[in-house]
Amino acid sequence: MNTDVVLAGGGPTGLMLACELRLANVGVTVVDALPERTGESRAGGIHSRTLEVLDQHGVLDRFLDAGDPTPVGHFSGLWLDFDGLESRHPHPLMLLQSVIERLLERWAAELGVEVRWSSEVTGLRQDENGVEVGLATGTTLNARYLVGRDGGRSAVRKLAGIGFPGTPATMTALLGDVRLPDLPEDFIFMRRCPTGHFSAISLEPGWFRMITSEYDHIPGRDEPTTFAMLREALIRLAGTDYGMHSPKWISRFGDAARQADRYRDGRVLLAGDAAHIHYPAGGQGLNIGVQDAVNLDWKLAAAMRRTRCSTATTPNAIPSRNACCTTPARSRHWPGPAPRWTHCAKCSARSWCSTTSTGTCGR
Repeated sequence: MNTDVVLAGGGPTGLMLACELRLANVGVTVVDALPERTGESRAGGIHSRTLEVLDQHGVLDRFLDAGDPTPVGHFSGLWLDFDGLESRHPHPLMLLQSVIERLLERWAAELGVEVRWSSEVTGLRQDENGVEVGLATGTTLNARYLVGRDGGRSAVRKLAGIGFPGTPATMTALLGDVRLPDLPEDFIFMRRCPTGHFSAISLEPGWFRMITSEYDHIPGRDEPTTFAMLREALIRLAGTDYGMHSPKWISRFGDAARQADRYRDGRVLLAGDAAHIHYPAGGQGLNIGVQDAVNLDWKLAAAMRRTRCSTATTPNAIPSRNACCTTPARSRHWPGPAPRWTHCAKCSARSWCSTTSTGTCGR
């Protein structure tokens, strides 16, 4: 074996899973089809549950220092006040995905993780002992497991023959990070119009995330996305472009909703957008993907260590959670000291535990 786990995709889900596995002393190799990190801003925030997870790992301060908490959010355009949430971190953190990825990659590097760029997965073959992963570079990696978190058009999912049923998009949103010198307010949130709605949200000083959503307009899959298209869409909705100029990034997204018909085929597993896609407004895709990683890590680690906690009867079985060890997903709020990696005296497993003086899982 070259490594224990090959992770296809170096985005937030892949990086978080890589860090989790390295904390469990599991060997990890991350491969990505891109030649390098794009720097595109993409998702714009970290939700409360993800903040709790980062806190449990002792790295939250890195993210808090780089972003701004916001006390409110929305559900379908209806304002929500997060002050009443039962959490030490109830307020979402406004932070661009490009910054989140940079911080996660720095943490991963500290744990000995390296991302191999220009390394798209082009083939796979598996048996009861492991999986052979072919890369676009001509390299072949042998591992015990392969995890595809390589986006909605996942090569891993397709190579594994896993279906991706769901519903196609019924609308399209355009978005761009631009300057808006003539915007009359600090921000505009979901201003509804007869044919759609638009928002202008300040994510960085001097820069705005402009989003236009037009109903019943579905562009062709290969249709380009341009600054001119964003400006024209805003004029159609708002009657003005607010002096929009200097775009840093232009993209589009829709409301297609799909879910893999299974998340696992033998030693091949899926997480993040490779497993499920949906309307991504509010950074939901990034946050669900990170929590996918946290949920999957302890199962993979326990399966490979084949500890007494594992219910596995074969090498490729993924165990259910044992009775005595706890994981971050079990509780929304940890009272007292932050949990840490430890060995449980009852079962000898190394996991996230809130320990008592006896060294056993105290929760």
